[in-house]
Amino acid sequence: EDHSGSYFQNAEGEVGYYKVPPSDLVYNVRENVIQFRKPFLEKRRKEVLKIMSCLDNGFGMDDSSLSKLEMQILGAMDTKNIFLAGHSFGGCSTAFVMHSLEKEDELAKYA
Repeated sequence: EDHSGSYFQNAEGEVGYYKVPPSDLVYNVRENVIQFRKPFLEKRRKEVLKIMSCLDNGFGMDDSSLSKLEMQILGAMDTKNIFLAGHSFGGCSTAFVMHSLEKEDELAKYA
């Protein structure tokens, strides 16, 4: 595989590719799957929290740095009613983020 379908580059320029589950991973053992997937889920959680914080705080930009279109889009958003949705691993990520927010009582910040 050339990794072209699953590629990322972080802010520091580090390149990453899809991580294949270890060949000895037994998928019918819940703890094995959790141990393998948790780092990915934690990364998604941090990304979602960062976006939610930006929405809540107006992205830290003053109006002069935004285009007319950007102002219209932000003005039309209801940042107090955020919906998370996903398909496949995105759905799993959504459930993980919501569960972790409920556990930590962080949802109150966005209610």
